[in-house]
Amino acid sequence: MKRLSVLLVILVTAVAWAQNPDVTVKFDGRLDYRIPNGGASTQRLYDTLGRPSLLELSFRLEPGLRAFVSQRLQRIAHDGDNGLLDEYYIEDEGVWRVGKQFVPFGSGAFLRESVLSARGDIDLPIEGASLSIALADAGSGRQRGVVGRLSLFDGMIGLSAAVGQHWGISGSSFTLFRRPEASPGVGAGFERVFGVDISRTFGKFNGRAEFVLMGGGSSFRDPEGEALDVSGGISPSSNRSYTVGWTLSPDHANFYRLAATLEIEKNVFLEPMVRLRNGAGYDFSLQLHLHF
Repeated sequence: MKRLSVLLVILVTAVAWAQNPDVTVKFDGRLDYRIPNGGASTQRLYDTLGRPSLLELSFRLEPGLRAFVSQRLQRIAHDGDNGLLDEYYIEDEGVWRVGKQFVPFGSGAFLRESVLSARGDIDLPIEGASLSIALADAGSGRQRGVVGRLSLFDGMIGLSAAVGQHWGISGSSFTLFRRPEASPGVGAGFERVFGVDISRTFGKFNGRAEFVLMGGGSSFRDPEGEALDVSGGISPSSNRSYTVGWTLSPDHANFYRLAATLEIEKNVFLEPMVRLRNGAGYDFSLQLHLHF
């Protein structure tokens, strides 16, 4: 709380000093109805993959800096991050960023962690190559260490690493094979996670693959090993898209998913998803997604 208070004071002071800050307010709402196999249905303000409903404030300041704050509308049970603020930071876009933010690892399909950190982005002397690296410290029992992603061919290929303590404890991580509420929580997680991700777009079609290797688990709740996800999608029009995916989890279970995004009104989307685990039903979810 002390760190949060200090950063919020910095944000407010920066806005106060700017004579004419450009303020943008956005709302990203998710109402998710989920039916797990063998369990009771649930209604949540975050989706099946752990992405929350957010209220976002963005401030453009005179020196060219940007301040950003986003608040979750609902906590995830057992999440390693029990705060309602999803992100809060100040940045010189594309150069540096300081505050609570999602650390640069892969495509975000597996390790998706919002952590208090200082990040730098560097263009390398190789065409289409860049490096993003962050020093993170979320406090005792939570994520600490160094995390970064080397981007090649303008982001089509990425090499990532997170080294330190307690990586993977957020409810938004590993949700392709772990429900958001099944996060191992504070004190758990991995000492190291390495990853490779590849993505390509061909007209209306897109494809992505990501592989991660986890090691140094802090407890029995952290299954060490490898995980792989491969997905493909098609967007036949601007208001609808479809995705199929396959995930191999560390315990060698096969997860299959079929998802769609359908715009039913301007900025209002219906997003169904069905998943199988080893050929049997795992869960079904239907999400109403609003973005203003």
